[in-house]
Amino acid sequence: MDRKRVVIVDDHDMIRLGVRVLLENHRHGRFGFDVVMEAVDGQQGWQAVQRCQPDLVVLDIDLPGLDGYEVLRRIKRLPAPPKVVMFSRHQGVLPVRRAQSAQADGFIYKTDPPERLIQGVDGALRGRAWGFRLGAEQMLTPHATRPCALSLRERCVAENLMLGHTNKAIARDLCLSPKTVSAHKRNIFRKLAISNLIELADCLRDTDSFGLPRDAGETVHEAHFDGETLA
Repeated sequence: MDRKRVVIVDDHDMIRLGVRVLLENHRHGRFGFDVVMEAVDGQQGWQAVQRCQPDLVVLDIDLPGLDGYEVLRRIKRLPAPPKVVMFSRHQGVLPVRRAQSAQADGFIYKTDPPERLIQGVDGALRGRAWGFRLGAEQMLTPHATRPCALSLRERCVAENLMLGHTNKAIARDLCLSPKTVSAHKRNIFRKLAISNLIELADCLRDTDSFGLPRDAGETVHEAHFDGETLA
C-alpha cells in the first residue's frame, strides 16, 4: 500500500480528530495515510505544509487569520505542491466554485458521509478532481436546490456594493429603506459565504451575482471600496 503523508488544517479539535481517525484507520484501496501534522489556523497550516512537505492537505475554508483560499493559493505556488482537498460547512455551490478556481484538487462538504472524504482524497491523489462536477450540476440544474443563488433584488444590491455605493445611497436609488438594504446585504454575505466586500469582489470575478459561472470574457465592474465589513 502506498502510504501518503497528510497535513490537516482546521480550527475545530473534533473535526481534526475525526479526519485523522478516518484516514489513519483506512485499510482498503491503493493508499494508506499518515497524519504528520495538524494546524489550527491558516498561518500555522501554511507553515506546516512548508515544514512537512506532505503529499496531501485536508484544508478547511473558514480559518482564523489566513483563510483556506489564501492558504490554497500559496500552496499551489510551490514548485511541487501537494494535493489539496478543501472542505467546508457552507452548503452553497459558491465555495465549490471558488475552490476550483483556486486550483483545489477536491472539495467535500462537512455534512457529507465519511466515505466521501476517503473517495475525495483517493480521487485527488489519482489526479481526478473530486466534488466539482456535482457542484456544477447543482448550480446549473434549474430545479436543483441553490441556497447560494441571489434574488434579483439581492443582485441589484450586490452590484451597487461593487460600485462602492453606501447603504443609504443604494436605498435611495432602489426606493428601499436603509434597514432593508442592510438585510439584503446580510443575506448576500450569508449566501455567498463571505464576510466583507473584498471577498464579494473575489467571488464575482468567477461567478455572476446569481452565483452562476461567469461567461468567458465577461468582466465585473471595478470595485470602489475600502474593505468595508458586514453592517
